[in-house]
Amino acid sequence: MKRQSSIQGRLLLSLGILSASIIAFQLALMQVLSIVQWYHFAYMVISVALLGFGAGGTVLALFRQQLGKHIRVILPVLMISSGIAMALAPDIAQLSSIRFDSYLLFANYSHIGRLLLSYLLFFIPFLLGALAIGLIFDQYVAAIGKIYFANLLGSATGGLLMLALIWFLLPGRLTAFISCLPVIAGAIIIQNAPFKNKRVLPLFAFIASIICAWKIAFPAPLQLSQYKDISKTLLLPGAEIKIEKPSPYGLIQAVTSPALRYAQGLSLVADLPVIASPAVFVNGDWVGIVTGYREPDTSFILHYTSFELPYAMAERKNILVLHISRLE
Repeated sequence: MKRQSSIQGRLLLSLGILSASIIAFQLALMQVLSIVQWYHFAYMVISVALLGFGAGGTVLALFRQQLGKHIRVILPVLMISSGIAMALAPDIAQLSSIRFDSYLLFANYSHIGRLLLSYLLFFIPFLLGALAIGLIFDQYVAAIGKIYFANLLGSATGGLLMLALIWFLLPGRLTAFISCLPVIAGAIIIQNAPFKNKRVLPLFAFIASIICAWKIAFPAPLQLSQYKDISKTLLLPGAEIKIEKPSPYGLIQAVTSPALRYAQGLSLVADLPVIASPAVFVNGDWVGIVTGYREPDTSFILHYTSFELPYAMAERKNILVLHISRLE
C-alpha cells in the first residue's frame, strides 16, 4: 500500500511538471515569434497547442488499449520525447530552408509551405505532451480528482514560471530551459517501468538531458525578418547592438551607429548639428532614440521641433497669469 502511494505521488508530480512545461513553452514560442516575425503569430501558437491536444485525444481514442498495456514505458518516453522536441523544434524552424517570412507569403509561395512546416515542427511537442497527459487521465480515472488538480496546478505554475524566466533569459534560451522540465517529468516515473526497460530509459533520459543542456549553453541565434525595423538599422555602417535585455514587455535592444541620426520634425532653420544617438527597439520594432537632457545634441528637440510647443504654451500661460495677478 505504501509503495502504491509513492508511485501515485511521483505520477502526480510528473504530471504537474509536464503541464507546467507545456504552458511555459507555449508562452515562450509566442515571445520568439513576436521577435522573429510579429506579435500577430501569438494566435498561431494558441492554435498549434489546441491542435496538439486535439490530435493527442484522437490518437488516444484510436489506440487506447495498446497504449494502456504499455503505459509504464510509454509515459516516460512521451514526456522525454516532448522535451527533446521543445529543445530542437525552434532551432530547426530557424534554418534557412525552413524559415518563413510573413511579408513574402503572398509574393513567394514557397513561404506558405515553410509556414506549414514550421507549424508542424511546433505541433510535435504539444502532441507528445498532450498524449502523455491524456493517457494519465484515461488510465488513472479512479484518482481523477488528484490528477486534475495536479494538471491545473502545474499549468498555473508554468505561467508564473515563464513570467519569472522572461526577466532573466534571452528568448533563444527560453525554450531550451523549459525543455528540461518534460525530461525531468519523465525521469521521475522511470522507476515505474518494467525491469527490462530500466536500463534503456535512463540512457534515453540522459541523452535528452545532454541535448537540453547543449541548447541552453549554445542557443541558435534568432533570425529576424528582413523587414523588421532593427534588421534595416543594423545595415547602417558601423551598426552594433550595445544593449540586449529580456523583459515581459519584449526583448529590449539598443543599437548604435555613426550614421544613426534621428531628428523627427526638425525645422529647416535649425543650424545645430544632429549627433548620432542610440536607437531602442522592442522585439525588433522601433521605439525611439535615447538622448540625455544635459547633452548638447538634444537642444534641437526643445528649440527646432514641434516638441517645444507645449513648453512655449506653458510659458505664455505663466506670463498671462502673472500679468492678471498684478492687475488684481
